[in-house]
Amino acid sequence: MTKQAKGGQTNAEIVAGTNDLLILERIGRECVAAFLRERKAAFCKVFGTQADYQARDPRQTGNSVCWAWLIGVPLSGGPAAGLALCD
Repeated sequence: MTKQAKGGQTNAEIVAGTNDLLILERIGRECVAAFLRERKAAFCKVFGTQADYQARDPRQTGNSVCWAWLIGVPLSGGPAAGLALCD
């Protein structure tokens, strides 16, 4: 897991060790809920495998990112929203 705190927001990346989409979504939602106890906003990217994590684009440019779930709550608030992503 990697974590970056910026202002009132935490950005985390987790390798779950499974490709079960229901488990990946649950892990992402639990991650966001845990960080919202300390921060105003949180985003968690949940990768299925170490290979998916290593294939991501650390500069977040282009179309080479591959994670199973991106879940978060922005600084403006609201419910946690999730999006399944992968090339």
